[in-house]
Amino acid sequence: MENNQFSEFNQKYKKALNEYLNDNIESESHLLSGYQLGRNSVADNLGILSVVAIHHDSLIEYLENFKKDKYSEITDKASIFLQEVLAPYQMVAKDFQNAITLINKNILNFSHRIQDLQEREAQLKVLMAKQEASLKEKESLLKEVYHRVKNNLQVVTSLINLQVETIKDLSAKHILIESETRVKSMALIHEMLYQSENLSKIEMPKYMNGLLNYLIEAYSIDINKIKVITDVDQFDLTIDYAIPCGLILNELISNAIKYAFPNKNQGRIFVSLKKIKNDITLTVTDDGIGLKETFDIDTVNTLGLRLIDNLSKQISGTMTLKKQPGTNFIISFKIE
Repeated sequence: MENNQFSEFNQKYKKALNEYLNDNIESESHLLSGYQLGRNSVADNLGILSVVAIHHDSLIEYLENFKKDKYSEITDKASIFLQEVLAPYQMVAKDFQNAITLINKNILNFSHRIQDLQEREAQLKVLMAKQEASLKEKESLLKEVYHRVKNNLQVVTSLINLQVETIKDLSAKHILIESETRVKSMALIHEMLYQSENLSKIEMPKYMNGLLNYLIEAYSIDINKIKVITDVDQFDLTIDYAIPCGLILNELISNAIKYAFPNKNQGRIFVSLKKIKNDITLTVTDDGIGLKETFDIDTVNTLGLRLIDNLSKQISGTMTLKKQPGTNFIISFKIE
């Protein structure tokens, strides 16, 4: 509070105290004036000691005009006035104390909350560590399963291959080679799953490249005469789609190699695998001799075409055949 404000308050205080002390009926209006002085002093940041000092000086000045036997009575009455003046200070102090109490309570609650969160975090870390250990164990077991399936399928293909070498009948030999390629198409998937960090999906461009290379080798194709051209989008398929898709591709490529180019004349096989959102389209086209006009896929009963039809239905797909020039198979399906 500035000096002029202090002097103004001092004068008001003396006047109000004198009016109260001179009032024989002790009017409530004078006490209200004292209370209002107290509120103003709080608002003006006048310290409580300063108010008490002003009261003391004002009271001494007032008492100088009275006899000694009146001092005690006047002092007691003045104390009542001072209590009214100091009441706002007591309220502020009470509010301040309540605020401090509330802050301390909130801090305590907050500390308990932090402690609770820290305990939950520790429990969560323990749980996550257990889940991670369990997941690693399951991944290890799943890899072992893929590895064993791949080895078992490899054993089957080796046995078939040994049998092929002992058979002289070309028709029987071709049947065994077809069976061998079917097993190999599944073995490749399990081999890739075993080698991959992702144990549930197959990288389709890599898988198709491996399968095509195997088929070219299995059927002794001269790549200088018969070229395989691929156009495969970069995406993954789950094993539920990859295995049927691989088997379908195996049948279509095998058919093209065996029938499209008599005497292994020059030609091209186009393989396309496209993905647009959830729609997958597998297309195998050759520029070979094509199918006869009388060919009806609904009446043909060969194992390869039956496999293609059944596998397409397995993945809720559709098969479309276009004849002349060459042969064009389109397999369309949706992935979830």
